[in-house]
Amino acid sequence: MTVRVRDVMTTPAVTATEHDTIGEIVRLLLDEQAGSAPVVDERGAPVGTISLDVTAVRPDDDVATVAEMMRSTRTTILPVVDERRVVGTVTLDCLVAALRDDPASDSHHRRLADASAGTARPKEHP
Repeated sequence: MTVRVRDVMTTPAVTATEHDTIGEIVRLLLDEQAGSAPVVDERGAPVGTISLDVTAVRPDDDVATVAEMMRSTRTTILPVVDERRVVGTVTLDCLVAALRDDPASDSHHRRLADASAGTARPKEHP
């Protein structure tokens, strides 16, 4: 027997609406002990995700490693945290440019930069 998602999913789903305030969403996530939730429109169709879980990088992290992580998760911007404080942000565009421009980058890193170029820009919203 094949186990399907419907066999293990939690119902009803914890969701936020696109009209909820940030305070309402944070309260919902804390009350439901959920780290994230889909944001839905009036019909219940997903329009995004909101999360209390933050992925961050450190100033001394390797550019290629961070670029690969961002590419694989389709993330385009991350906070840079040093000693528990946000000290900046880094975008996939910046990392791709650094990998392309660095003469010390090996061919793997240049291929990563080329592959990431298509995912480096955030989606535009109408």
